[in-house]
Amino acid sequence: MSNFKFGGRSRAELNTMDPELVLIFETALSRSMVDFGITQGARPIEEQREYFKTGASKLNPDNPDHLARAKHVITVDRPLARAGDIYAAVPGFKNMAYDHAHLCYLAGVILSTAADLLREGKVTRRVIWGGNWDSDGVVCKDQNFQDLPHFELA
Repeated sequence: MSNFKFGGRSRAELNTMDPELVLIFETALSRSMVDFGITQGARPIEEQREYFKTGASKLNPDNPDHLARAKHVITVDRPLARAGDIYAAVPGFKNMAYDHAHLCYLAGVILSTAADLLREGKVTRRVIWGGNWDSDGVVCKDQNFQDLPHFELA
């Protein structure tokens, strides 16, 4: 078990998320050998439009089918985000926040934590990671959009 704790910014983002995702992230942080924080939970629809326009997201919030899949965006039917983005916090190293190796390690911790909590009945949904959208175990090789910091409830 680690002694890592989420800071103020991460806590603020966690407060915008579905409680199941919060439990998964908090439990994963307690198990991880690499510290991490949360960069985003809920996202205003205007920000989602901008992400789509710049290519940072494939989901156009003006398309109802896309909006239903944009799990950062809160709606009347979804008052809390069902997605969260993370960064690795590696003291003493520059530019490690979005390092491929650290994010893949953290994905393993978060996904295994989510599976444990699902098996224990503490959460009801599995987690999908942006480095393996189809959850087939082929990491970062068989998809056309990589989003390694991204985790969402199925």
